[in-house]
Amino acid sequence: MAKLERTDKPVNVLLEELGKGEVGLPEIQRGYVWNRPQARDLIDSLYREYPSGLILFWKPEELPELRDGSFEQTGERKLNYLVLDGQQRLTSLKQVFDGKIAVYFNVEDEAFQIYSAKMKANPLWVSVRDTVSKGAVKVWRELQERINADSDDTGKSQLDEYLDRLSRLEKIKEYRYPVMIIHTDDYEEATESFIRINSRGTRLREAELAMAQLAFHWSGAIVKEFESALEDYEQANYEFEARFLMRCFVAVGTNQSRFRYLSALWKKSQPELEAIWKRTRKAVDHTVNFLRNNAGIESAGWIPSINALVPLVVYVSTKGGHLSDKEARGLLFWFLEATIHGRFTGSPETKLDQDLRAIAGTSPLNDLIGNLRREVAGFDITSEMLEGKYQRTQLDFYHKMTQIDTCIRNEMKSTKIYTLLFISNK
Repeated sequence: MAKLERTDKPVNVLLEELGKGEVGLPEIQRGYVWNRPQARDLIDSLYREYPSGLILFWKPEELPELRDGSFEQTGERKLNYLVLDGQQRLTSLKQVFDGKIAVYFNVEDEAFQIYSAKMKANPLWVSVRDTVSKGAVKVWRELQERINADSDDTGKSQLDEYLDRLSRLEKIKEYRYPVMIIHTDDYEEATESFIRINSRGTRLREAELAMAQLAFHWSGAIVKEFESALEDYEQANYEFEARFLMRCFVAVGTNQSRFRYLSALWKKSQPELEAIWKRTRKAVDHTVNFLRNNAGIESAGWIPSINALVPLVVYVSTKGGHLSDKEARGLLFWFLEATIHGRFTGSPETKLDQDLRAIAGTSPLNDLIGNLRREVAGFDITSEMLEGKYQRTQLDFYHKMTQIDTCIRNEMKSTKIYTLLFISNK
């Protein structure tokens, strides 16, 4: 059973530990995902001494697979702790204190904002980084000089109040976080702690919790296999996210798309999980090539909903990457129509599961298109469809896809699929 240690640490000590490489990220952690306004709001909370959560560290005797995170490490790596909860806050604080995220403070109204050029015209905006690193007094003196240069009639009492506020801002580096440290070498116990903490609220998406489970059942799956694949796809101008690969992995392995129904998947052995990944990786590779060669889609950024690729990946996986000409035309037609009609916008899981069941049936291509036909009035693509709804996003993409779609229609007119789709649809 894990031993739990309770303590507290000021921000400057925590950041010093990051800088020395004493804190790292286990594979089950996601990367840094906070945006700049979230970092700004965190600084605001510390300034006002609001509660901002606790930090949860894991201290194993033997290190598990690690993620190359956003913590910069110098010299030899001497890890003392792994972060289970608090990575986003610690990384944000480090980036603000290092100046990578430029947060500024208004000494008059005590507001925090991300730096913009218009702040130069107002001497009352000061850098949070400068205040923390130089000290409140020095920043206050520089502030006085700027105010005097602007011939401002700010009184002594007001200047004294500015100094008080800057001193309070400087003290955010002394803000003390409650820290809990789990002492255990049981990776399952640490993973379970991570999942329980992050399954409350919306801090982690279901896909990221599923990836944490995968990292536990197959060490190296995320930091080696997934991230290597993502780098390869980025080189091909298909910038996928790990969540997409996890969705494909789940769909190939379970023939459904929901991350909450994976108990059977986690009962599989590591070799079985590795086999599912090999099929998934191969199918994603074939899908990218299929879209490039058959539709001229050179980038994932052209595709309005990346979820539309999941049924393609599963279909290709069931065929071992080998499609007949008829299957290729029909599958491309389905993809174009599903994309143009927005089948997977919004909440996609119900429709994904419908299509995955169709792929598992005896007539997968006809059933796929049948699912789509029940949803749309017709497959004709009109100019009105391309005006307004799509004109601000992928308008050129839709025009190009419409041309390809028309060519496929002409090729399919004599086929059974065409008869099923278009004659019975009228």
